[in-house]
Amino acid sequence: MKTTHTPKVVAASLSLAAVMAFFGTSSVLASTWTGVGGNWNSDGNPGWNGTGVPDAAGAIADFTSTDNRTVTVDASTRTVGTLTLSGAGDKATSISTTSFGLIFNNNGATNAFGTAGALISNTDSSTGTTNRLDISAGTNSTLADDLTIANTGGSTRSSGSIVFSNGFGGTGNLIISNVSNNIAAGQIVFGQSSNFAGSVLIQKGAVTFAQNTSFGGVGNAITLGSSGNSATLVSTGGSTTFSNNITVAATVGTNVLGSSNIAATNSTYAGTLLLSGGVSLTSAKTGGADVRYTGVISGAGGVTTVGTGETQFGNASTSITNTYQGNTTLAETSSLVLSDNAKLTFYVGANGVNNQITGTGQALTLDGDFVFDLTGAAAVGSWTIVDVANLNETFNSTFTVSGFTESSNVWTMTSGPTTYTFTEATGILTAVPEPSTWMLLALTGTIAMVFRRRRKD
Repeated sequence: MKTTHTPKVVAASLSLAAVMAFFGTSSVLASTWTGVGGNWNSDGNPGWNGTGVPDAAGAIADFTSTDNRTVTVDASTRTVGTLTLSGAGDKATSISTTSFGLIFNNNGATNAFGTAGALISNTDSSTGTTNRLDISAGTNSTLADDLTIANTGGSTRSSGSIVFSNGFGGTGNLIISNVSNNIAAGQIVFGQSSNFAGSVLIQKGAVTFAQNTSFGGVGNAITLGSSGNSATLVSTGGSTTFSNNITVAATVGTNVLGSSNIAATNSTYAGTLLLSGGVSLTSAKTGGADVRYTGVISGAGGVTTVGTGETQFGNASTSITNTYQGNTTLAETSSLVLSDNAKLTFYVGANGVNNQITGTGQALTLDGDFVFDLTGAAAVGSWTIVDVANLNETFNSTFTVSGFTESSNVWTMTSGPTTYTFTEATGILTAVPEPSTWMLLALTGTIAMVFRRRRKD
């Protein structure tokens, strides 16, 4: 597997002349298509207008947004280093790969976006609803190099600014950057399955996908966000099971993961989720369905549920222990289920210091288990674990607190000289030392007060 290259963002809108100037060499075949649609091998008008048919590693294929068009890759598979939609017209270009695909290869050289490898970009500055670059259904494209996919234009098209109605094969890594972070306008869309082997960095902006393998095999790691940039990854498919491991790398802004599909079927993220920053888990599921996370969620960040549907941690047939250290916040009209056999960890520190579940009236269903990490817990104190005053919570019969025993919905555990009690009715964990420890603490406090008084005197 190749190493993911660190992206470097450059100018937002790049003309063909700027691209050629960037490379600074006449050896790069730079071709501009003019007119309406036709076959890729056309070098007239419509066609490449005498600039030569692009078909080589590093070749630049530029489609200006002067016409709506479909260009068919005919006769044989074609190789390009850069494929771009440029200009300022509210027009769409579709590349049909019905019979033959495209190979993306820039010989590892830096492209016009400032990243190493090949480039697909929509730099059309039109803020219109037609503006779109589409690699249409047919033969999968091949990654013979790393590939950056960048929307730096103004597209507000509801079906996306760059759309892949086919998939990718090969061994390159993907870097995806989108100026739009709106899943309903200008998003970058992956509609079909892929089988490439490489990592995926969603550097910033909104990306949607429809298939379980839209980003290749299970071993292809997904990174969401980058330094200073938040990102969105949302499934539009009905009953998808997405098994790739995901890292939320951005520690700023709002990172979003989940599903926008409203069908009454579950969508599942089965890989692990590592939170360097916080993430909003969105669900629009109806009819008793949910977006569920059956892999372990870990890391320093927190989780916020958003949208109008249900999010679920785990499922009844899988045992997982989530260990993320941030709060769990229910927002908007979302709901959350901690499924049976799923565990949620709370880190208990000084009096009142801990992560917790909070909200403002949303439904919280607790079928699974709480785990209290008491490593740094104070000997005396209380901690709000579930904000029962503001949530609509239900502790069901399968709910447990790991290591605690229950009597009348009160959970108790004694560790050394301290007894810990969690009460479902209040959502509060308390720590009470045994009487001898109380006396020692009181005596220690008295001695400390006398010592301070003597020093003062």
